[in-house]
Amino acid sequence: MRDDLITLARSLRKKRGRKKTITDGQLEDTIPRPKSWFNPAMLHGSAGHELAMILITNGCNHHHSKAAGCFMCGYNDGYDADVATCRVPGSAVLAQFKQVMKEHQDALKSHDDIVLKIFHSGSFLDDREVSPRIREEMLKISAMEPSIKEIAVESRPEHVSAEGVNQVLAAIRDDQFLEVGIGLETWNDVIRETCINKGFTFEDFLEAHHVLEAAGAGTKVYLFLKPLLLSEAEACLDLINSVQHITRLQPSTISINPAAIHSGTVMEFFYHRRQYRPPWLYSVQLVVSRALHALKNNGNTLLICDPVAGGKKRGAHNCLDRHCNNKALDIIRESIFQQASLPGLDPFTIPKSSSFSDTGCSCLLEWMDLVHS
Repeated sequence: MRDDLITLARSLRKKRGRKKTITDGQLEDTIPRPKSWFNPAMLHGSAGHELAMILITNGCNHHHSKAAGCFMCGYNDGYDADVATCRVPGSAVLAQFKQVMKEHQDALKSHDDIVLKIFHSGSFLDDREVSPRIREEMLKISAMEPSIKEIAVESRPEHVSAEGVNQVLAAIRDDQFLEVGIGLETWNDVIRETCINKGFTFEDFLEAHHVLEAAGAGTKVYLFLKPLLLSEAEACLDLINSVQHITRLQPSTISINPAAIHSGTVMEFFYHRRQYRPPWLYSVQLVVSRALHALKNNGNTLLICDPVAGGKKRGAHNCLDRHCNNKALDIIRESIFQQASLPGLDPFTIPKSSSFSDTGCSCLLEWMDLVHS
């Protein structure tokens, strides 16, 4: 099955050539402007704000490999506006970073307790995507902003080394907290390989986590809700089990990421054929509730969940009623921001109280039939 899905992924991968490497002068015309936003956010131990940016780089090397990348990821190969259709030199990556920092100077100066999130559809610690010199320059600029208390980046585990992590830590202030996000998706190796095609094992993740832990950096663990080939009930149980396993490692953050349909992906292939549906928001509420309960006695781990395309057909949603979806999203976001536990709900037991997810909509019964099946 996995081999068939990889073959499908290769066939869906956009057929295009690479342009020649660009220069700084060509940056504005050749590469899409990097996306960025400044919003309220939870930091570790306090409420604050996030300055998040999505830089344009060469993209994830796992995607460009023979494995053809993860089955649900559309952040590569030109399908998404956040990906360049050319090779991007380090100088152009740095120019994007400086551009975003300049655009948000007023926010950086007028707020305290900011987490800087540097995203780029790949691995920050992969030297082929972001060279050590460019990483160091970006982080030194970040260190000059007193309001930036945390720095969050992402990487596949094979790029997490003691040397690379220590280089990053040496470039930031001593009072800045570094967190590296790793897309583990599930603790289950079979599901991760067969249904997601991540290309690494739980042991690989553990090794990277221990490197970060030894260096004094944090680990953000991304967990994926509803991979291909899993039913709604199986997906919920897998994520709940994953949270229970990961909680014992005491990561700095657990991020629950409900599936969303990205263009050009294997997941979209099945979605168009009505063989896959993104998770229900009731399922998101369920796993968030269980995760908060599991983390109740572990105050050092932050839980986050912000469904991409939440309430829309291509993202986690309930029925097509806007009120139902918006109310469910409000419940999820409020519980995450407050880090306050919602009443629990067993997916195989009809709740005695509707306080868990009462959106006032009858589609709750349809969801409950699914998780009982």
